[in-house]
Amino acid sequence: MPRRFYLTSIILLVITSAFLFGEDKNISNKNVTLKISWIPDVHTTWPPEMARLAVFHSFLNKYTNINVEISSTLKLEGDAAEGNEYLSIAGGLAPDVFYLYGRKIGAFIDQGFIQPLTPFINRDFKRTGKPFKGIGSPDNIWELVVNDNDIMAAPYMYYVMALTYRRKNFVMAGLDPSHGPRNWEEFYRYAQKLTWIPSKEPGTPQNVPYRYGFALPLGPGQGWHFHQFVWSGGGEMVQAYKRCPKCGTLTQSHVPFTDYSKYHIEIDNQKDYEEKISKYPKHEICSKCGASLDNVHKIEWRMVMNKKGGPEALKLYQKMKFSKWMRCDNRKDKRHKGKFNLEIDLSDEDIKAGKTISCPVCGKKIDLSDPKTKKRIYDGVILSQTPMNNNQRIEYGMWITLMSEVQPDNDSNLGVTYFPSIHGEEPVSFIAGHYLAMSSQISGRKADAAWAYIKFMCSEEAMKIRVKTLVDNGWGEWIDPKYLKLFGYNGIYKAIPKERIKFFEKLGKNSKVEPYCRGYKNVLTKELRLPIDLALDKNKREDPKKVLDECADHINTYVIGKLPDKVVKQRERLGIFLLMVTIVILFFVGKKIVNVLKTGAQKSIEGFGVTEKTFGRHLRAWMFLAIAVGSVLLWSYIPLARGLVMGFQDYKILGNSKFVGLKNFVSVFSNSDFYVFLWQTLIYVSLSIILGFLTPILLAILLTEIPKGKVTFRVIYYLPSVTTGLVTMFLWKQLLYNPTDGGVLNKLLMATPGWVYFMLPVATGIFCIAASLPTIKAGNKIAGTVIFLLGCFFASMAFFISPVREPLGWLSDQRLAMMCVILPGIWAGTGAGCLIYLAALKGIPDEQYEAADVDGAGIIAKLWNVLIPNIKALIIISFVGAFIGAFHAAQNIFVMTAGGPANKTMTLGLDIWYNSFLFLQFGYATAEAWILGAMLIGFTLIQLQVLNKVEFKKAE
Repeated sequence: MPRRFYLTSIILLVITSAFLFGEDKNISNKNVTLKISWIPDVHTTWPPEMARLAVFHSFLNKYTNINVEISSTLKLEGDAAEGNEYLSIAGGLAPDVFYLYGRKIGAFIDQGFIQPLTPFINRDFKRTGKPFKGIGSPDNIWELVVNDNDIMAAPYMYYVMALTYRRKNFVMAGLDPSHGPRNWEEFYRYAQKLTWIPSKEPGTPQNVPYRYGFALPLGPGQGWHFHQFVWSGGGEMVQAYKRCPKCGTLTQSHVPFTDYSKYHIEIDNQKDYEEKISKYPKHEICSKCGASLDNVHKIEWRMVMNKKGGPEALKLYQKMKFSKWMRCDNRKDKRHKGKFNLEIDLSDEDIKAGKTISCPVCGKKIDLSDPKTKKRIYDGVILSQTPMNNNQRIEYGMWITLMSEVQPDNDSNLGVTYFPSIHGEEPVSFIAGHYLAMSSQISGRKADAAWAYIKFMCSEEAMKIRVKTLVDNGWGEWIDPKYLKLFGYNGIYKAIPKERIKFFEKLGKNSKVEPYCRGYKNVLTKELRLPIDLALDKNKREDPKKVLDECADHINTYVIGKLPDKVVKQRERLGIFLLMVTIVILFFVGKKIVNVLKTGAQKSIEGFGVTEKTFGRHLRAWMFLAIAVGSVLLWSYIPLARGLVMGFQDYKILGNSKFVGLKNFVSVFSNSDFYVFLWQTLIYVSLSIILGFLTPILLAILLTEIPKGKVTFRVIYYLPSVTTGLVTMFLWKQLLYNPTDGGVLNKLLMATPGWVYFMLPVATGIFCIAASLPTIKAGNKIAGTVIFLLGCFFASMAFFISPVREPLGWLSDQRLAMMCVILPGIWAGTGAGCLIYLAALKGIPDEQYEAADVDGAGIIAKLWNVLIPNIKALIIISFVGAFIGAFHAAQNIFVMTAGGPANKTMTLGLDIWYNSFLFLQFGYATAEAWILGAMLIGFTLIQLQVLNKVEFKKAE
């Protein structure tokens, strides 16, 4: 009896253990294929990536019946990569498991892309009795994924922003390498001492890298990093409010408390979370009428970074970029030697006045009017650039880094510290997570396999494998000490300095997660760029408080807030009126197009099948046209029709789209940004036409006059067209538009003598004026007058152009950005256009030129009376095509500036892309596209009329 009892107990224990700790029994033994959006690189040699690869292999070994494949997603590069998942979903290539940033969670929930994980977590809890712990994340990492009593995703890693610095550079600058700056004033002074540009330091080695104090993140991602500065400045980005049901007043509130145990979730900081919740008021009342808000559960968010933290952060940005200073060159003085106190702060007024100042340490006189002294003056302590513009000879002393379970680099020369607070208060860190979520389009066995993958990747077992891989590869001392202690690496843990252990413990404790309210992805990607760009514009230097007030007001009104009903009705009336006007214009233009097409059809009554009856002739023609017409209908007009329907919907990629009538069109017409971007689109088109359309014609004319080497010049002109468009853009962006004094254009302009800036426009003006006089005498008064006025314009520019003596920002300069975006495309496309016009010019009979010579016509007269009339049709057709093409151009702008700085290069085409593939406002974007198309239909009418009159013939 006892033996049978023990045997039965052992069997039951084995069965129970297998049930509790074995593989997921909801997955059958049959193979199931799981598609995921990312797989670690199998060829990697970087230990953190090797750790993730080891976890992935462990999953495959544990779940042998799950075949994992990477989904064939549509790929966008650079800043556009934010839209990769949206494109893959729209194209039917969505993965079964998404890897998501926290800022995308809200959009994926709203669009219905992902399904709740709550049923799977509950099922496991019933089976094991244990809550889902994951990798051990704090409450603010879980906060983002709670939606309507459901858990929508699970964190598989999280990171905290910290400040990394080079110890070697600290020592060279006379700074203590054992710690970083503790407040913003120290932060600036450290950056100042760390900045070193060889050309500004005479008598020192010139073959060393340019060193800048801090790598300030600018460009499309600058709004994301701006959060860290605002929080370190004692402010908040957004604030939660509740609206009083009695008087409608907004009263400041807090993020609702979440009982994670209800979801069977175990958070890593339960005690700290309960302590934080205990500080919340038990009862909330309206700040105006005193009514209770305890039963109000809806939270409304408002942007508040303009009140505190934001203005101070932008002032720090301006100081780091614009402050003027220099180093005393009296280095041998005993008061300087070995004391690292050479920096001298300068004012703009002293520099403009050319005053003589004294070094505050050694007393040496410095003449600020001396050209040699001016070359030694520094502009700030940062490099004004986007992250794309890294130069091989640039080195940063400090930069923001992301700390996860391991420090990103195991370089002992690097130190890591908290990001300093404004006055040295308790540091606040930006915390954010990476999440795994399950596609809403899967169910059954595939959903079980997806949950098995998510659960394993987000488990303590996976973290243990990652830590072991890092330790085995010699990265043990760079791992978060809490994981070393948790997984038994006591030897390594004891060897870590206590200061480093305290640093990791404190780093994530006082942290704030990126806001996740509706529309905040728009704020991060687009809205926050504007105030930063305006504040950092060299020519304006807008007041930080003013630009942030305007930005917050715009965001609270249009992005995360709600317009008052009265304003909505006013805008609706205006939008409907403008829409009706557009429809009427479209009707008459469309009618005109039909008439033009009918006229063209009646002209060509002779030809194929003319002796047959009308029906037979038409039938045979349609038989030949059927395939072409079908292709055009399939790939052009059916998508257009579907797009028209989308314009009247609140469109959702996965279905359940709702018709909203004219709302999208009204929203476009009532949005002030639409008119700003339309105006900038017209500027872009005008500059593209003036520079890009006329240049090929002029080059073709010049080539016809060259007696020798025509083939060589054709090859030279055409070569840029062979280069890929993106390569051309990056070539100009990285080399020519480099904003440092080492950039190609900056170096060339700064080396050009001052007299050249005066003489070049004067000489050009004189040449044009001289060429205009014989043209006017020959009777071509219009052409001559135009050339004369151009000459006067060029000559007058000599008094407005000043020599370039400091590096230009190019793409970061609001005045130059639009032109800088256009030039690379013109350089690349001129050659192909030139060859087309050259072929047309060969078709002009020589007799016409000979007749012009007999009449005594000059060069301008020949161009005006012979050349232009002969290629007029080609010019008009090319002009209309170039005009319409320029309206749709967006890719060049996206690569070069992404619409910045301060939205100065944002065009309608780019705004349509942003609204559709980044913000998922497909209905609004489609309405915007249709309005843009309606504006261009008039030019299509012109093109059809010209084509009707053109007579094509073979050149002799």
